[in-house]
Order: sequence, then C-alpha cells, then structure tokens
Amino acid sequence: MRVLYTVFGMFFCILVASMLASNLVVAGEDNNIIENPSAEEVIDGKPAKWSKYAGAGSFGFGATKDEAYSGDYSAYITVNALGQSKANGSILVADAGGAYLGGANAYECKGNTEYFYSFYVKPEDLDDFNDSVRVRLWCWQANGNRKLSNKQWIILTSEDWTRFEGSVRTPAGSKTCALGIGFYSSNLKIGATLYLDDVYLGLTPPTIAVDASDKLTTTWKKIRMCK
Repeated sequence: MRVLYTVFGMFFCILVASMLASNLVVAGEDNNIIENPSAEEVIDGKPAKWSKYAGAGSFGFGATKDEAYSGDYSAYITVNALGQSKANGSILVADAGGAYLGGANAYECKGNTEYFYSFYVKPEDLDDFNDSVRVRLWCWQANGNRKLSNKQWIILTSEDWTRFEGSVRTPAGSKTCALGIGFYSSNLKIGATLYLDDVYLGLTPPTIAVDASDKLTTTWKKIRMCK
C-alpha cells in the first residue's frame, strides 16, 4: 500500500508541476499596449509604429539586424550632430506623428494614471555615453496639446543588453501617449548609438519571460518539493 501511495503521489506531483510550468509565458504580454514591442515589423528601414523626436541636434533612427535582444531586429538611435551644444532626441515607441503633431496615432491612455514600463537597452560603445539616458511619457490631450510626465534617468554601465523597468504617471487630461527613451546631454559623442528592444508599457507591472530551461528547472524543483 505504501508503494502504491508513493507512486500515486509522485504521479500527482509531476502532473501538477507540468501544468504549472506550461502556464509560464511571457508575462505582461497580454497587458502590453505596445503593438510592435520588439521592432520586428519593419517598414522602409524603420520599426513600424515607432517614431523619433529631434529637439536639438540630428539623429539617425531605424531598425537593424546588427543587434537584437530577441527576434531578428532592434531599434536604434544615433547622434549625428549636436544642436545648441547638446543632443536632445528620443525614440518614441509609438507612431506619434511627430512630437508636436497631436499624437493622434499614439496609444490611448488614461490621465493621471500610473503606467509601468520595461525595456532592454544596449549602447554600441559605452565610452560614447558620459551621461544618463532619459525616460519619460509623451502625452497628448484631446485638443492635441502635448504634456510630458516627470522624467527619469537610467545610467548605462555595460555594453551588454540590460533590462530597465519603472513607472511613470500620465499628466491629467492625457488621452494618448508614447514612451520616449533617449538623450538630453552635452556630453555625448557624435556617433553614439543606443539599441532598444522588447519594450513594455501597460497598467500592470511587467514580468520577465521564462525560457524552456527555466521551466524545466522550475518543474524539477516542484517535483522535489513533493518528496
């Protein structure tokens, strides 16, 4: 009877662990309002539903196969020239229609609401970045007026892909928004290039995807716990 109980118990544990492992997916994926988060859809050399803002200086922007955290592509922004002794430019992860054109094609959002973000970023050459990278939400009201969330800053410390996450609150009255990631600095070198991939923006916190090997490890740990 003890042997039968043990065999049944192990079978039950394996079944439960397998069901749990099969439910591990790219978390946050269903809540991501970004429609082309990994820049895999490319039109005329640029990631579809992404755009660029250039406030001071000029910037290259597009999709590339040279670097990618996942899939085949990532987006990039390159400092081509400074303007007024600084670089003020960003990738806008939305078809914002230009930073001053009303954001009609940006993503619908709620005003005065916390939005969570995450993304993977990689500098081509860390020595080109003597300053931090700016993150903020670009938001537009129903009349097309632009409002900006409080800005946040991330510090690049590696030339490897690095994941950053946080949250920002939309200004009151916001109807559409775009996540902006880029530069506001006089310390950048001409040619400084930043790669961006796997962007998340949503009302719930993002979580990290679990690959197949992680699932197997998780399953085995749960089986061992049943002993």
